[in-house]
Amino acid sequence: MVTEKERYEILYEEIREKFDIIIEGQRILKETFKKELKETEQRLSERIDILEIKIEALRDRLERVEKEVANLKEEVVNLKEEIAEIKQRLDNVEQRLDRIEGKVDRMITHDELVAIERRVERLEVMVG
Repeated sequence: MVTEKERYEILYEEIREKFDIIIEGQRILKETFKKELKETEQRLSERIDILEIKIEALRDRLERVEKEVANLKEEVVNLKEEIAEIKQRLDNVEQRLDRIEGKVDRMITHDELVAIERRVERLEVMVG
């Protein structure tokens, strides 16, 4: 027959074996967790590196676009100045055309000139 002390020793040994199993399970879980954490950290680090490269490329692109916009603004200002000059020239041309039209309006027409020429010829015939 088993004494009480032996029973406790057996029970103690069974509990100890179960604790050892639990401790081993915890150790395995801890190692697995550490491994997965390292892998996740590595993947995230790689993704961060890629994102940093993309962000830098976007910064460069943005700088180029800003320069292009500044150049376009400058060109627009220049075009506005040129348009103002062209408008002024057109105004000057228009004024000159108005003056020429006024002179043309005061000029004798071809028909009037022919009529005067006939009168002069008749006068010459009459005078002799």
